[in-house]
Amino acid sequence: MTATKSAWRWAAGLVIALVTRGLAAGWETYPRFLDSYYHLAVIQGFQQAGGVTLHAFWESAPAGRAHLYPPLFHLLWWPVAAVVRDPITVARLWSVAGGPLLLLMIVWAVRRVAGTRAAALTVLAALLSSHLLFSTLIHPTATLALLEIVGVWMALERRQALVAGILAGLIGWTHPGLPWIVLPALLLLGAMDRARRHAWAAAGIGLLVMAPWWLHIARHAAALRAIHQPEGRSLEFAPVLLGLGLWGATIAWRRAPAYRFWLALVAAALPWAALYPYRLFSGQGLLPIILLAGLALDEGVRPLLVKRGLTPFGSKVPGQRVSRLSLFGASLILLVAGPVVMNHPRWHVRWGETGVTAALGGIPLDRGHLESLYDARQFAPLVAALRREARPNDLLFCYYPHMGGLFSVLTGLSTTTSMFAEAGRRPWQEALADAQWVLWFKMPAQVDSENDATAQRLAGERGWRVMEETPIAWVFEQPSATARRRIR
Repeated sequence: MTATKSAWRWAAGLVIALVTRGLAAGWETYPRFLDSYYHLAVIQGFQQAGGVTLHAFWESAPAGRAHLYPPLFHLLWWPVAAVVRDPITVARLWSVAGGPLLLLMIVWAVRRVAGTRAAALTVLAALLSSHLLFSTLIHPTATLALLEIVGVWMALERRQALVAGILAGLIGWTHPGLPWIVLPALLLLGAMDRARRHAWAAAGIGLLVMAPWWLHIARHAAALRAIHQPEGRSLEFAPVLLGLGLWGATIAWRRAPAYRFWLALVAAALPWAALYPYRLFSGQGLLPIILLAGLALDEGVRPLLVKRGLTPFGSKVPGQRVSRLSLFGASLILLVAGPVVMNHPRWHVRWGETGVTAALGGIPLDRGHLESLYDARQFAPLVAALRREARPNDLLFCYYPHMGGLFSVLTGLSTTTSMFAEAGRRPWQEALADAQWVLWFKMPAQVDSENDATAQRLAGERGWRVMEETPIAWVFEQPSATARRRIR
């Protein structure tokens, strides 16, 4: 290995180590997104059922409902959960691991397609914005799907249509949305590049591999509902990264056929922009943009690097100090103080929110759902009361479904509510009537003047007994409830 290649490899490794350290520094604040508790509940449900079950008995109990979320992520983390035995630690592990693993996968793939320098520059492109790291932090199943997408690209470039097809199919067992971007992208790739027509075979194989799970979903499609998510009104983007991605797209179209898969992936994702603009420019959609931006960086700096002998750590040619410092200074400014444009609460520019600042100082707490932050001190008395008093097949109700899911994970109880509204939710009065245990969070009067009074009124009307009261919540027992969990 030449000294230059070794330097670029060390640079990429140093960046990934820095990212790992930065994400690990926020350990106590994870998980940052309510979806993590849903995935923990699925893993716990599989454990209680003794294997994969197509019926989600752990929510909407006692009847439960069809389990429709692809199960691969939960199967992979099941052994970890069995060993660790603490669900919060498991969620923290996948929160920290996702970003570094994705960057390692990118480096591995780009090195084989375009070389060590391009791999290192692609990692630097990823750090022009903190969005990719934040996405890996809060969307663990999508992160696994992104790892699989990079694998699809590598297999295509090695002309391994079977491997690419199997990986594309596994995406359908991992995430509910991304397979319907990857499959059209494979069709587009074959259409735009005759030399990559094997992508069509990969698409066909992928469809066959994912078919069993999606036939199951099709059988229960009537239960699904379109939910307009608040993120549909949000838009954020890093203009420097987006500009480099556009430049890389033109290079890929004209003279870099190995990168046309990423161009096809962007094209296939564009129809989803109306529903998920945030995810396209600030979430999972960033992966192809980053790969194309890395291509642009490699193309742009190649003349300087080749003619003047610059490496990440210096110059092999005497007298290049000014050029070296200029390049380093410009890169440092963009990596530390690069702008992000966002439209909430109004259009404005936010400076210094890059991958480097996230690696050095962690992901800011205003990134994520603050209500998902695990507070052991506040939650422990509530969990202890439910574990002490409840029987394994008792049911739990919480007016806030995601908090109900969180406490379901912590106590092992099934909930009469459900976390995801996309598959429908029971009327809350009906869900309340079936639960032996009612977890009711208190609210300041200025936030909800009726909340605490409603709990007291229902307790009096229905004969609830207070089993635990803390500054943040009550745990009531509802003796009149007779329904029980049915595992199937």
